[in-house]
Amino acid sequence: MYTAAGHVLTINGANKTASVRMDGLDLAVLTEEDGRRRLQPWLSRPVRSSPVLSGAVAVIGVPMTAIRSAITDKVIVHGANGDNEIGGSDLVGGKCIDHVDASSFTVKGCNFKMVAHLLTECGKYGKYSQEVGHCDCGSSADSVHTLESGYTEKFEWEAASVEILECPKT
Repeated sequence: MYTAAGHVLTINGANKTASVRMDGLDLAVLTEEDGRRRLQPWLSRPVRSSPVLSGAVAVIGVPMTAIRSAITDKVIVHGANGDNEIGGSDLVGGKCIDHVDASSFTVKGCNFKMVAHLLTECGKYGKYSQEVGHCDCGSSADSVHTLESGYTEKFEWEAASVEILECPKT
């Protein structure tokens, strides 16, 4: 256990985890499973400025840029009832979210992208399954996309479901 600036870092080498606490609150945990490293924030407050988290990064070997991306990764569904933000532990590769009824989406970060599907249960249907997002961590630009189709006249269509895809780690 290490302490600095009110932060406490606990490292468990057997489980390959490191957790960060500040003022008695769990902020985040770094884990490694099947050779994949993940940062799971528990609070919405930013933890990337923590000197102790930087220590955890050095111990576990996760580059700081990967942690910033993990914290900022979000999928936003712009629906008729407002924006629905998917992030943190809800952002899981392979997850299908039904009944989104939206035609506009924003994907932030470079570790995840999504596919908007016309059909429920993430059923693929040709050009009515459209990918949104990018896996280029060299670009900090958000991907914003409105679903459109049509040959001579374009029209918006609504996705019934979205599929979250995790970008391959390089």
